[in-house]
Amino acid sequence: MSMLAATVAGQASRWRQWARGMARRAGGESGQTMVEYGLILALVAVVVVGAIITLGHGLNGIFGSVNTDLG
Repeated sequence: MSMLAATVAGQASRWRQWARGMARRAGGESGQTMVEYGLILALVAVVVVGAIITLGHGLNGIFGSVNTDLG
C-alpha cells in the first residue's frame, strides 16, 4: 500500500507543478480561463478515481475467484 501512496503523492506533485505553470502562463488572461482549467482538472480526477475504484472491485472479484478455484 505504501508504493501506491508514494505513486499518488508523486502524481499529485506533478499536477501541482502543472497547475502552477498554467497559472503563470495565464497571468494576463481572465480568471475565466483558469476556472475552466480547474473544472477540466477536477473532471479528469473524478474519472480517474472512478475508474480505479471500479477496476479495483472487479479485479478483487476475479482474484478472489481464482484463489477459491486454486484451493
